[in-house]
Amino acid sequence: MRKAQIRYYNSYEAADKDMFNEDLSRPGKEKVAAVNEIRRKIFRLKGLAADNIVKKVISFDKR
Repeated sequence: MRKAQIRYYNSYEAADKDMFNEDLSRPGKEKVAAVNEIRRKIFRLKGLAADNIVKKVISFDKR
């Protein structure tokens, strides 16, 4: 991850535009790592485990 820089803006629009351009310039691995980090935080808030394990459940109907 890159070291954070402190920047000053005169409006929210300019800050949003700069942040969007900065996000687009990141390499693919950094984008994936950022999305995974956000996903883990959201899952932690909900009390769920964010482990990419698929649980297969097979059920049988009775005739």
